Amino acid sequence: MESLVFAPHKVAEYNSAIHHALEATTWGEFKALIPPEEYKQLLERVRAGELDRYNDEGELPSDDDPFDPDLWFPGFSDGDYPSWLQARQAEWLLEPILKRFAEHKTSVLNGDFWIIDPVCEKDMVEELRREGFRVTRRDDLTVY
Repeated sequence: MESLVFAPHKVAEYNSAIHHALEATTWGEFKALIPPEEYKQLLERVRAGELDRYNDEGELPSDDDPFDPDLWFPGFSDGDYPSWLQARQAEWLLEPILKRFAEHKTSVLNGDFWIIDPVCEKDMVEELRREGFRVTRRDDLTVY
């Protein structure tokens, strides 16, 4: 869906890195792209027995093995992983700005989220800057 998404730059970059890693076709590619903290959490879930998808020797797949995000991140296909930044707009944007420029929606599966029409971009960015926000457009990031 067409919507602007606002987030602190570190949050947006981290979220985008996860999205790119989940597009990997091999485990080696995935490990090279996933933020180290996310990989550490995956290993902790495997060790805790939450995920039993390792090979017969009790190890994670080798770097050449195919990577399937649905097997390792159960919430991926449902849109629950990584964090859906459209649902988190109220964490970072002022309520009056959201009320003026965004439409609050509810998804049956994923809960509440915000739609910000790209037509509003210029006016919304001006308003955010007047409120003291530093806003930078980052078309290179994937945050859907």
